[in-house]
Amino acid sequence: MKCVLKYRLLTVYFAISGSLLFFGLPGNVSAELHVVSSLAKLRDTADLIVVVRIDKLSVQIVGERRCGNEYIAHVSESVKKNGEVLGQKKIKFGRFVGLKKGENYILFLKYMNNSQNRYPANESKDFYDILIQNDIPNEISGDSLEIQEFVECNGLVPGYMANPSGAWRVHGENIDVGQFLPVGWPSDVKYTRSADNTIQVNRTDLTRYLGLHKQ
Repeated sequence: MKCVLKYRLLTVYFAISGSLLFFGLPGNVSAELHVVSSLAKLRDTADLIVVVRIDKLSVQIVGERRCGNEYIAHVSESVKKNGEVLGQKKIKFGRFVGLKKGENYILFLKYMNNSQNRYPANESKDFYDILIQNDIPNEISGDSLEIQEFVECNGLVPGYMANPSGAWRVHGENIDVGQFLPVGWPSDVKYTRSADNTIQVNRTDLTRYLGLHKQ
């Protein structure tokens, strides 16, 4: 009971702070549930920022349980952490659900080398241990090899993982960022609020701020 309570409290804390882990979440977590606390933090912690069109998605199963989604997408704009463009038109990434085939998104991606660095090193180990217990099926929770296979999710790791806090739909010259604007929003990135209370950001302003380049 104490463990479950701790997990729930920590989940609330990280959801509020916008610091939910990028790539270790269960496969059925939706991008629509997350609010990022800072645009600058989202940009600076990403290994790659892209504007993509989702061409294909497939559910990945390990041990008869969904471990995540694999996405294949066409890249129209990109920038790496070092300022270079991606240099390729197609990209594969994972892992959360919520992105739709045929839709365009701006995504903040983090590269996972292997299952040993699946969580940010500066966060609470206890929190992630609890998440592992809730993410890994009970029948394989005692087998380290099966846990590794579940985390690697049929080849999603190593590879790029999308941050569910920064997966925003692009339509025309607008980008929907949800109903909550991140704190410290740059004044030179214009936005409006639609009738349903969704915030729509000017695409040109945002891509310029992020340093994106056309492929």
